[in-house]
Amino acid sequence: MSIADGSAASRPWWIRRWPWILAVVTVAALVWIPLSIRARGRAHYAAARARMAAAGMGGGLDEFKRDAPVVDPNIQARWRSVVLRAGSCALQMKPLRGRISDWMVGGGPEPEGAREAYEADAEIRADAAALLAEGLPVPGVLGNWLASGGGRINPLGGIHCENLLGVKNLANLFLVQAAFEEDPGAALAVLDRMHEAFARPGALIDGMIGTILADTRDETYARLALAGRLPREAGDWWLAEEPVEPRRVAVSLRGERVLFLEPLAEGIATGTISGADFSMDVGIRSSPSKWLEGRGEASAWWLHGSEAFARVLEYYGEGETALREGSALPTAPDVADAAGRLAGVIHTNLPALASTALMARQRHRTARAFVRAVKAPIEGVLPAGGPAELPIVVERMGAARLRLRTDTSGTLPPAWQGIGLPMPPPDPSGPPKPFVWGYGFIEADLPAPPR
Repeated sequence: MSIADGSAASRPWWIRRWPWILAVVTVAALVWIPLSIRARGRAHYAAARARMAAAGMGGGLDEFKRDAPVVDPNIQARWRSVVLRAGSCALQMKPLRGRISDWMVGGGPEPEGAREAYEADAEIRADAAALLAEGLPVPGVLGNWLASGGGRINPLGGIHCENLLGVKNLANLFLVQAAFEEDPGAALAVLDRMHEAFARPGALIDGMIGTILADTRDETYARLALAGRLPREAGDWWLAEEPVEPRRVAVSLRGERVLFLEPLAEGIATGTISGADFSMDVGIRSSPSKWLEGRGEASAWWLHGSEAFARVLEYYGEGETALREGSALPTAPDVADAAGRLAGVIHTNLPALASTALMARQRHRTARAFVRAVKAPIEGVLPAGGPAELPIVVERMGAARLRLRTDTSGTLPPAWQGIGLPMPPPDPSGPPKPFVWGYGFIEADLPAPPR
């Protein structure tokens, strides 16, 4: 036996077979490490869902369906039809809303073409008023999901909602009716019913449509008060009602999580939804090669998707709590690692959402303060009534001009920190309009006192 042969035979077996051992260890690591990363993400996601369910923040589609209002198929179908028709109403085709609104408080000759458009839309208004008098529809994503059976959801386009423009136009039709009719009570009643219907949103788009509708309703009350035409009973009820924001947007954030985020997470985790298809659906592009692009994105979602969804779930839950309590918003998921970058693709912009909700509450408060100021000589600073509110400054600009604006000069409460603030009134250029409905302010000429 040669020296070389003897040396090889005398070595320990693990040294003699190290290439094979290295290969086995490498393969095991390549299999175990990804599975471990994925398993930790799945465990985090399950724990996040369990914590929310334990806190009463929604335990999935079945619980969401149990707590949902009852859907009347007849009213739902009529509601969808009237909103669709309002999307191309005569008022929309002829942009008269602004001129009619100014005429509503300024008087003078009717705007040219306004009466014809008003009469052309009479059937839409009548149908909307009739169905809302019979019962409330369940609008938006929630209503469409329930009407379709409330089953499993395709989060990449399986549920639709009413067109935002159609709902906005419908609300404007009743603002115009309040302007033209001698008794505006019927128009206000319809706006009240629409507002009540949107108080239970299903998803974020429903909440956003609800804030736009509420704004038109508040503007109608404010303009009627300035014109001296606000019915006392309706006005007293509106002044005393509990504001729905930011609770409504918090509810819509929960619906977004239960109706879309969780089904999407489960679909990607189980393979019924391709991570690559989802990435392409939301417009992510990372490679000039579609094949490579798809494979890389699919692998990233398989490996880190559950962890990403867990972080977004927690972000939404903390955001919902902050909106309900009027506390500071949570910090968005960090994008420093792969799961964080995927989370950044999934989650919505909570600061923008909170700004919309808090401004909706602020505008509602400002409109009610304006109506009170028209009735009685109020002046000075109206303090915030809660952690989600800012003070309102009431200014008499001479004997016949009134301005209400949101005061952002002091220390902002936590709920308002880091989000978009209301804009100050613009410097006047030219003759002031008789009524200005601004983003965070109202300004108007006061009616002359009776002689």
